Amino acid sequence: MAVSVLRKESLAGAGETASTRTGFWGYFCLAFFIAALVSLFRAYLHYTAHGNTFAALPYPDEKTYYISGAQLFVNQGWEYFLNPRSLWNGPLNILWVALFGSQVVFIKAANLSLICFTHLMVWDIARRLFGMKAAFFALILQALYMPYNRFGPTILTEPLFTFLLLCSCYLFFLATPKRKTLCFAAGILLGLAALTRPTVQYFPFFLVFVALACLVFPFLKKQKIFSRKDLAGLTLFVCGALICILPWVCLLYT
Repeated sequence: MAVSVLRKESLAGAGETASTRTGFWGYFCLAFFIAALVSLFRAYLHYTAHGNTFAALPYPDEKTYYISGAQLFVNQGWEYFLNPRSLWNGPLNILWVALFGSQVVFIKAANLSLICFTHLMVWDIARRLFGMKAAFFALILQALYMPYNRFGPTILTEPLFTFLLLCSCYLFFLATPKRKTLCFAAGILLGLAALTRPTVQYFPFFLVFVALACLVFPFLKKQKIFSRKDLAGLTLFVCGALICILPWVCLLYT
């Protein structure tokens, strides 16, 4: 009798787990559909607003900085980054544009895909923190954010930067004491985001001071702020970011 009861309970638990997984994938598909629909709608608005062509470059920076920079990189190779012209902007978007041969349509399609995945990461972070309703609210809120709508279907830095920044936040959020390598990977992605836009370039250096303050504070106040495991993850995060950022910063000052 006891064995049969245990079997029923185990089967019931398995059924609940299966239904939970089925429910998650259903919500995920809905979130993906919303994110893809929003990206396609942006592409349509961009297409109709610029003479029914997807190859238009409505912003001067697209051609002045990124198309011309990518063409110079293709012609000069890595020596391009020894040229003062390369200091006009972060290097990563130049490489991203050059990866697609400066073909505007392909770059915009890739950027729209990055935006779609960025929406999904926002959805999943909100789901893990606050639940499913908050996840869809966050997804819709970001989808309706007008500056992102405006610069999404372009070859500017916004799509790549936000994608890398959200990837960094997402991996750091998933990191646990047993998965410290995710902290290092999150730091690398933050470094790549900094090489796309200089906005967060000094953030890892700021974290170094935060980590030092957290180490000194317990000796002064005899009160711990972070555990050793937390500080280890923070250290790996900072090291990952600095690996990407320091070579570029050194180049700027040479």
